[in-house]
Amino acid sequence: MTEKIKKNIHIIYSIVLSIMLAVAGICLIVACVGIYNSGSRPFTPESVAAAFTTIALPVYICLGLLLGGIVLDVAFPFPSKKRTPVRQDAAQLAKLHRKLDMTTAPQAQAIRKEQRKRKTLQALNFALLALGSIAFLIYGANPHNFHQSEINISMVKAMYVLLPCMAVPFGFSVYAAFACRSSVKKETALVKEAIAGGNTATSPAPTAKQSLPWLRYALLVVAVSILVYGYFAGGTNDVLTKAINICTECVGLG
Repeated sequence: MTEKIKKNIHIIYSIVLSIMLAVAGICLIVACVGIYNSGSRPFTPESVAAAFTTIALPVYICLGLLLGGIVLDVAFPFPSKKRTPVRQDAAQLAKLHRKLDMTTAPQAQAIRKEQRKRKTLQALNFALLALGSIAFLIYGANPHNFHQSEINISMVKAMYVLLPCMAVPFGFSVYAAFACRSSVKKETALVKEAIAGGNTATSPAPTAKQSLPWLRYALLVVAVSILVYGYFAGGTNDVLTKAINICTECVGLG
């Protein structure tokens, strides 16, 4: 069997598995919502068993596909090519830039265009993440959105706010990662073409220092501070209590 046929088999398997996982996930969410809306004390062993019996088929198909993937790898092994990490691509591009004279390179405009494209994607990604976080923090800081007598309903409503606030930045992050990787490759090809055309620097440019190294440490300090504050403020007890309540309601002991 040729490598192309093996590759096509693996691609078809991956597509089918992805579709079935999505279907099983949607069925699971619909079943959970249906159980929750079924009554005042919905999570009983009987209601959970009845709801999940209806979605057993897609779950079993997913399990069968996962096991079939192991058999597929053994029966039709396909050597996967090692992908160069984005960090290595960026490091290679930085080394090439130190050899390039941008003032004489005819590709300078195209190179700057790719650089602006990556900066724009990174800025948009940061803006979406910041807006989503601020929107959810504003919602969470409003005490009227959370009622002690209806804490479950309040948490479900909070999830409806959190999901779009996080899903949009996450989806754009995935797109931006692929787009930036493609942009780095295009710029690398342009720089190599310019160097091959004789547009080399007479003296190597100084190595650019890492920008904003303090930002990582600042975020780490903030994250640790929030964890410590939550621990001493009794947040762990609240999480444990809610986890116990959720678990007991699921098995019908609440």
